[in-house]
Amino acid sequence: GHWGIITDAHPALFSQFKAQFPHTKLTPLRYGDIVQDSSRFHAVEWAFVTDLAMDGLLACRNYLRRPFPVIGLVHSLGSHTQFEKLDKVLSLVTSLDLLLCPSPSVESTVLSFAKSKKKKKLKTIA
Repeated sequence: GHWGIITDAHPALFSQFKAQFPHTKLTPLRYGDIVQDSSRFHAVEWAFVTDLAMDGLLACRNYLRRPFPVIGLVHSLGSHTQFEKLDKVLSLVTSLDLLLCPSPSVESTVLSFAKSKKKKKLKTIA
């Protein structure tokens, strides 16, 4: 498969990370690159965002109508800002997407919040 990873890591650090997965095509993506060259989305089969700030990628993916899943990591939901981010993400996710939660309690909180926003197709895993 081909994975697009949103990252601000230095290219040398990304190369070290990429070396851990020799049989997987990994492409570092930055939001600015995506906006300037939407063709970078054509070969992407999956995208992983290392935090809840996945709304930019979801918005780009939805606008460009590219059918690949976006996986985001929910570190915690301990502040109003985090719930605002989650609310934005919930407005953009589709049935393709997945939120990774660090614990069953965070997953339960995410699902309860999603239910309160009438977002029924949300997929999570703890």
